[in-house]
Amino acid sequence: MKKTISSAARRRFPNFVAAPVKARTDAGQRDCSGHAARAFTGEATNGCAAGLARFAAIVAFAGLAGASALAAEPARAQFDFFENRIRPIFANHCYKCHSQQAEKIKGGLLLDTREGLLQGGDTGRVIVAGDPEKSLLIEAVRYTNPDLQMPPKGQKLSEAQVADLVAWVKMGAPDPRAATAPRSAGPDTGLAPI
Repeated sequence: MKKTISSAARRRFPNFVAAPVKARTDAGQRDCSGHAARAFTGEATNGCAAGLARFAAIVAFAGLAGASALAAEPARAQFDFFENRIRPIFANHCYKCHSQQAEKIKGGLLLDTREGLLQGGDTGRVIVAGDPEKSLLIEAVRYTNPDLQMPPKGQKLSEAQVADLVAWVKMGAPDPRAATAPRSAGPDTGLAPI
């Protein structure tokens, strides 16, 4: 039995090496290395159906495990980006007027909570996740609209800070701050007054 994969499969998977695999059947042992290789590339095989089913299940499980590990990594990096680059901009330049600790909340916009950011202010949503060109926040910090400039009074953010905000909105505006549902007492909430 041939121990290699076809030339078409070799072009698709140049680093795949078919190691000899022995399968035990009623007729004795036979070499199934080519079967595993052909199963990996989607080619037809002859025999070793149970072994190939196991091989396919292992490959599928490994692929799912790898995909979930990869999917978790960008979220962590995106949250780190928020914590290291975005939250300091908000804290140093925005919270004075747009936080729960502000003497007077300007424009009805809260940036110190995830909910406030998502809800927006008096003029509507400030973030369109994935689209900085449609986000009022980006328009305000770019100072392209004379009627909408933040921070106000010529305290424009640096180009690097604006670029960080644009990059953050492009990546979907990930915000690791925990969602906090407002608690209220009432017959349908089942919650006691705080």
